[in-house]
Amino acid sequence: TWNKPVVGSPMSSLQQKLKRLKNALKVWNKNTFGNVLGTVSVAIDEVNRIQRIIDSGSITDEVLAQDYQAQLILS
Repeated sequence: TWNKPVVGSPMSSLQQKLKRLKNALKVWNKNTFGNVLGTVSVAIDEVNRIQRIIDSGSITDEVLAQDYQAQLILS
């Protein structure tokens, strides 16, 4: 995006390039990191679900592994 030609004064060119860069960075962020808030929300729900299982006394290695994975996402 930065190397594409732009017509106008130097200040106008900079403004247009920054605007294109902003859009490109938004796309990159979404593709690289995804929906961070949604991922965190799902992880919190998963941790709460697992904690209820643990509180009920139904602890298994699988439940502990799931808890560990969900905690990793949150950290």
